[in-house]
Amino acid sequence: MKRLIFIILLSISQVIFSMENKFNESKEKISEKIRQSNRISDLENYIFTPKNIKDFKFFLQCSVDILEGRSIYSVLKNLDYPFEGGEHIPKKLFTPITSGYFIYSYLFEEPTKEKRGVYGYYSSYFSKKDKKYWKTATIFPIAEKMAMNSEFTQKDFNDFNLVFKHKYFLKELLTNDANKYLAGYSAYTLREPARFEEEENNCYAIYRFERKNEKAHLQFDFCVSRNNYQETDKYPYRFGKIVIERLDEPKLDKSRYKVVPYKSTTLPNWGK
Repeated sequence: MKRLIFIILLSISQVIFSMENKFNESKEKISEKIRQSNRISDLENYIFTPKNIKDFKFFLQCSVDILEGRSIYSVLKNLDYPFEGGEHIPKKLFTPITSGYFIYSYLFEEPTKEKRGVYGYYSSYFSKKDKKYWKTATIFPIAEKMAMNSEFTQKDFNDFNLVFKHKYFLKELLTNDANKYLAGYSAYTLREPARFEEEENNCYAIYRFERKNEKAHLQFDFCVSRNNYQETDKYPYRFGKIVIERLDEPKLDKSRYKVVPYKSTTLPNWGK
């Protein structure tokens, strides 16, 4: 019996060691390519390829999966090194976890002998605030100088089953009391004129969508910068910051609980 337990433990340790080796090899391989590349946040112009867009859609779907109820770690379990993440553990004991992250180290273009590549880090930041579930996910622009994350067509929005609700302008936060929050901004956070001007350049217009299914009811705010905004655009084709908010409360998963029938019993008469 002891020998069998030893063999099982040895097999498990070998699998873990193999997985760690694979992760480290993948990390070193990608890190070497990153060292031979330029960061996209420093570029004034870049044309997103169909592969870039497809890979971003995968990253976005992973972020949606987490908001819909999957843990960050369960999503990461099936992914290799380019994906990292976790929860921010508070320093004080017994303090609830309120934030987490999901990062994709991404090569937009592979480096060659003749040309440097292009890389960046897609990042989703999750917040619970006073909730027991992830309430919001924020994805900041990876191409900072262009204020962009990717470039979608109407089909790409349809692939996520997004229903368009309204187009806002960031300045409405300062003039319309009904809009308390737009794309994670509030009138209070933008009260300084210099701060408002800076943020408005990167998030001039906000296109709001919703998606509702059996898993969750989500709201998507896509920011479009002043330079990328076109009055005639029906969708936020060249978007930057994205804020996704869960509007409903997660339903209790009854399959996790076993219902035990009540059986009446006669308690012993301890006093006699």
